[in-house]
Amino acid sequence: MPAGLPLPPVPIRSYSCEPLLSAECLQAISDLQDDREFNFDDPKAVERAYQSIVQMGVTSRIWDSAFHGGGLTKFMNVFGTLVLRSLAEKKNQTTLWIPGIQEDAVKSLVGLLSETAKNALLSTVEQNLEDTGFSKYFTAQDRWCLAGHLYYEKSVAEGLLAGRELQTAEAYACAARAYQQAGCHSLAAKAFRMAAATYALAGDDARAADAYAFAADAYVKAAEAYAKTNDYKQAAEAYEMAAQIYARIGEDALAASVYERAGQAYRWAELPGAAAGAYETAAGIYLHNGDYGSAAKAYEAAAETYMGAGKCDKAAKAYETLADTFMRAGQYKEAAKAYMTAARAYRRTGRHTEAAKAYMAAARAYRQTDQYDAAVDACRMAAEIYTERGRYQLAAQAHELAAQIFLATAKAYTEEGRLAPAIRAYELAEEANKRAAPAYESAAQAEINDASLRGQLLEQAEAANVRVGWIRAMIAFEKQAPQAEMIADINALIDQCLPNLPDGDRFSVGAYTFRMDDGEDFVSSDKFHPRTRDEWCAMNREDGMYDIILASTAAALIPTKRPHLRSAFVEGDVLRGQAFLDLLRAALLKLPRTAKNAPGSDDHHRSQMNDQRPTNSSSVVSGSPETGST
Repeated sequence: MPAGLPLPPVPIRSYSCEPLLSAECLQAISDLQDDREFNFDDPKAVERAYQSIVQMGVTSRIWDSAFHGGGLTKFMNVFGTLVLRSLAEKKNQTTLWIPGIQEDAVKSLVGLLSETAKNALLSTVEQNLEDTGFSKYFTAQDRWCLAGHLYYEKSVAEGLLAGRELQTAEAYACAARAYQQAGCHSLAAKAFRMAAATYALAGDDARAADAYAFAADAYVKAAEAYAKTNDYKQAAEAYEMAAQIYARIGEDALAASVYERAGQAYRWAELPGAAAGAYETAAGIYLHNGDYGSAAKAYEAAAETYMGAGKCDKAAKAYETLADTFMRAGQYKEAAKAYMTAARAYRRTGRHTEAAKAYMAAARAYRQTDQYDAAVDACRMAAEIYTERGRYQLAAQAHELAAQIFLATAKAYTEEGRLAPAIRAYELAEEANKRAAPAYESAAQAEINDASLRGQLLEQAEAANVRVGWIRAMIAFEKQAPQAEMIADINALIDQCLPNLPDGDRFSVGAYTFRMDDGEDFVSSDKFHPRTRDEWCAMNREDGMYDIILASTAAALIPTKRPHLRSAFVEGDVLRGQAFLDLLRAALLKLPRTAKNAPGSDDHHRSQMNDQRPTNSSSVVSGSPETGST
């Protein structure tokens, strides 16, 4: 018992009371006490012993019925049950075959005791007197349970009197302690809860908090006791009561844990709805306290319970919440799996729009873990549902997300140097945008009453078509990727063009003008030495003018816009590899000879040495077969 919940002062006067029993009853009890061979495992012997205790003559029964309303008969029946329990305990034998139910017998006896008997009983528990009158016929558990009922009865009586809240609360607390001593944890929990509420009414918040805590602990013990007897429904209800109290007093960790135990007990009791509800409540508490791992575990238990019970709609919602929890915890792979399960559950219940949303969420989660194939499959399923339901704008957005994922895939492959799968990913991104554009157009056609929204949708359709254009440009760019030998040839040719820059940053060949982007100085040839690894390409700046830029810069620019014209890139805007090499060859052959590249000069010899290197293209000096120059 906590310090805040004391028993009332022990009365100075003690009571002694013997029940008014017949000589035959007392003799039967005495015989049983002396009979060392008596076996409580023998049902027939136990029944005979019970009848010998409760026996009443015919005259006594008539008298009891006429003048006492059968009270003595009731008393003898419950007295016989409790006396046999005491004798069985002393012999350390079973009480299974004793007629009557202990709890019912105790409750009945409380109503049959006189005030003197009640005081005598309370004196035995308050003063721990084992040999005074009534107490010698009852086990310690039954005496404490009787005392609990008496204290509880007293607390109810006190509660009827104004200004007696504190005394009432103390009586409830005494009842609770007595029930605890008797092992009646469910009754103890109820009494502690009543004590807590009454302490709060009296303004004693500290004792109220203590009493609530003891009530929750008692409910847990009661639940454990019920579970041992396979009474899982009662166990679950007791766990749930404990969890509610723990939550009320701010013990969130205990509350969530006990809610989970309630959920398990409800499952054993084959009450899946209640079980899932308890799991969800536990998950909510965990989530509120930032314990995402435990929250996810509880949500998963709720979802599995709903699914097992065939409640697919609730299961889907639980899986979706589970996925959201995984996302918060950064567990994207698990989140994607949960979203997909939620989507399938939604489809089973005919909630197709919710299923599509779950598929889209799964795609985003898959994307976080670079599971691009799974992400695109989820996008495709979402798009199919939206298209079937006439939700064209959402279908277009699903196609767009798929395109974004394909582009991310292509970028990853490019960084790994895997050209073929990168190009395939770009092609799939192009196809996804091709599907997005008509979906936006269909959505626009459906918006006959909202001109503004219709215009926005048409703009999005046009944007999808633009993306198709620059993706094609990127595909062409990647397909032109040169080998190292060709990069060296390109750099050598640019180096040979440098002396012919009339204004220091550009040179012209026929209708074409080449210049370094951002006006960089061409004079230094270090950048274009054949041994450098930098790859250069030509970007179509405007009609007849090309910027010579790094290939990496071009790759970054193509998905955006051309920097000067502010228009989207299209196929052919960037010359790379063989195409750029051919253009440079034609330019070099048409340039006037200078001292730098004339025969006999150091640079001329360097060029000849470079030309003697095996390449996949024709010699710089001899000209390009494509141009027909010599």
